[in-house]
Amino acid sequence: MIAVFNVNPVLMVLACAVGSNTMALMYDGSFLLFQQSFGISIKDTLKTWGTLEFVNSFVSLLVVLGLDFIL
Repeated sequence: MIAVFNVNPVLMVLACAVGSNTMALMYDGSFLLFQQSFGISIKDTLKTWGTLEFVNSFVSLLVVLGLDFIL
C-alpha cells in the first residue's frame, strides 16, 4: 500500500498513532490520575478528558498533514 499510494512510512505511523489517541478508556492510568488530581466526578472527567484527547488528536493530525505537505 505504501508503494502504490507513494506514502511516507514515517508519516503513516504518525497518523496511526494520532488516530489511536482519540479517546481514552475510563480505567486508563492517566484518566484516573487526572480525575483524582482535580477531584472531579467521572462524568465531568469524561467530558474534560475526552475533549482534551480529541483536540490533541485533531491538532496532531493537522501537524501530520502539514508535514506531508512540506515533505
